[in-house]
Amino acid sequence: MPAYQNYTKRSANNACLAEARSASGQVVVELQDPNTTTGTTGTALDTIYKNNSACTGAAVGAATADAVAATTVPNTAVTLGSDATNTIIAFSPKAPGDKFIECNITRGGSCEVTTKGVQGR
Repeated sequence: MPAYQNYTKRSANNACLAEARSASGQVVVELQDPNTTTGTTGTALDTIYKNNSACTGAAVGAATADAVAATTVPNTAVTLGSDATNTIIAFSPKAPGDKFIECNITRGGSCEVTTKGVQGR
């Protein structure tokens, strides 16, 4: 039974990871569009990431270990600047997922499942 529980957690984390990669790729494209000024002013996360299905929500900024899972997508601006606060997006997987997913926008939207656990999972 524990092996199956670990499998379902990994599956939920990986499903959210795939969704996070797609959303962060869209953010990178939007921020690098030469026809806009969003690269310096930022773009609101909720204008890009609207259809979350494998993740419960996202937050702009790095995840904190044992934090509560995000349940919404904020209108906080994501930028390409050097401020790490606004260049990382932390996604929360749906249960039984137990690890946050972080995407670094300044590194081309690269995403990874972190070692930071979701509270209560």
